[in-house]
Amino acid sequence: MKSEQELRSQIMRRVYGVYVTRLIARPAMRIAALGALYFAVASTVSVPHVIANVTHVSGVSGLLTFTLSALLNTQSFVQLAVLVASLIIVWTLADIAKNVSRPRGSLSFN
Repeated sequence: MKSEQELRSQIMRRVYGVYVTRLIARPAMRIAALGALYFAVASTVSVPHVIANVTHVSGVSGLLTFTLSALLNTQSFVQLAVLVASLIIVWTLADIAKNVSRPRGSLSFN
């Protein structure tokens, strides 16, 4: 059996987890997170060189091959940042799709 202090700590961890999840769920926080990820990646990767290399790629399959090759041959930090940014974008698009089907006046990003 857990002591009262252990129970209190466990409950407060869960409350904090819910608080952080709700904080992250706000659209402004998502945009801020995407901005921070962009600047973190831009400080690690030479964006002008990437853009210059992309201009030499032709076709959709070439673009997919280039993107996959670039992601596989970069630092793990950049890979993680791209993964997190992709998840945030998918999450936001899913919320937008969900809210489009709602009646007017009930827009919510929760």
